[in-house]
Amino acid sequence: MLKRILPACLLALPAAGCVAFPDPPVVSRAVDPTSPVAQTILRADNAEVSPAFPRFSEIPAVPTDVRPPEAFNQAVAALQVTGAEMDRWRAANPPELTDTEAFAARARAEVGLDPAALPRAPTPEESAAFAREQAARAQPR
Repeated sequence: MLKRILPACLLALPAAGCVAFPDPPVVSRAVDPTSPVAQTILRADNAEVSPAFPRFSEIPAVPTDVRPPEAFNQAVAALQVTGAEMDRWRAANPPELTDTEAFAARARAEVGLDPAALPRAPTPEESAAFAREQAARAQPR
């Protein structure tokens, strides 16, 4: 019996989308006139609303300023080639994330910088002495 009913149901299933159900009735509720949004609600209730759905004839035309699928395929292929080239370059040129002191020494040597000429951070004792000196200068006499 199920073997007879199932094919009939499957054949009738596409037609189920053609059934039109009535719209639910619009329920009108009283609006409190002292509400700060009462005027907005009344304007929205009285607005003209078109219940019509768009027609198939109103579907916009196919845009002409979009590249064809073949162009998208070519762009993807070009990106994949570029990505493969980048992977090969990265494999041949690994990042130098180690031995940063040697890198800094080479860079200083290239520009001829004497490390002794660079300013150094003050010691905690020097900082404390500077703070005492500034505090003494700030005291009214």
